[in-house]
Amino acid sequence: MTANPHDPSPAARRRALDAFLAGVAGSPWAAHLVLRGSALLRAWFGAAAREPGDLDFVVVPDTLDLYHHRGEELLDGVMEAAERASRADTAPGPRVAFRSEWADFEDRWDYDGENPGRRFEVPYDVDGGGSGVLQVDFAFRERLPVAPEPTEIPRADGGDPATVLAVTPALSLAWKLLWLVNETPPQGKDLFDAVLLAERVYLPADLLVRTFELADTTNPRPVTEASLRAALHRAEETWSAFREEELPDGPATSAPFAARLLAALHPTFDAPREPR
Repeated sequence: MTANPHDPSPAARRRALDAFLAGVAGSPWAAHLVLRGSALLRAWFGAAAREPGDLDFVVVPDTLDLYHHRGEELLDGVMEAAERASRADTAPGPRVAFRSEWADFEDRWDYDGENPGRRFEVPYDVDGGGSGVLQVDFAFRERLPVAPEPTEIPRADGGDPATVLAVTPALSLAWKLLWLVNETPPQGKDLFDAVLLAERVYLPADLLVRTFELADTTNPRPVTEASLRAALHRAEETWSAFREEELPDGPATSAPFAARLLAALHPTFDAPREPR
């Protein structure tokens, strides 16, 4: 184990993530938190997915306000629940203990400056020495085009999974495509995740349209085959850094993944859309 506070062992980092999820699942706020992101892809697809490094939640309903006492109560309660869960965790392996009272946070806003969110950096101690920080994001006032589903998140140590509300695989894919088309430059990690999803999940064309309509970006570009193809050419700018950090055995360029994504999305782009 390393004493570097930002580089604990992989096992300790995953133990912290699992402990936080256990806290969420066992808290009175579980029905208000919807998981999305890399931890969810790992739960669905196992080792084929990237190793999760942080947690990302959408707070529901979208009428719940970060700056209302109810929003602050939710965040305080979740932090306390995560700390209790970490200290009660007796599974084998490197034990961690959150120190929620020392958590740093910053408020973050969507592209329109309307929908707030909060990012926490939650410190934890590792049994036997060392420490780390878990990043946890909470998005408020974000509308979901489809209802979340209860989802089991397996623990890395094989213990009892945490059951939390989570977005669907199809919505995860729709968001990935929206980000690929609208971020400058598109991120290699989003291309990788989108391929993983698209080759395993069917994305209804109408859900893609609905996700675009609810997007929190200013004047977002719609996701079409043409706009996605153009974005994938720009993904090369970030691919080498992503490959070096997370996919050392991957292809030298993003082109093979871009081709796989476009091929996997033919059923979506070719499907007739319902009149709106």
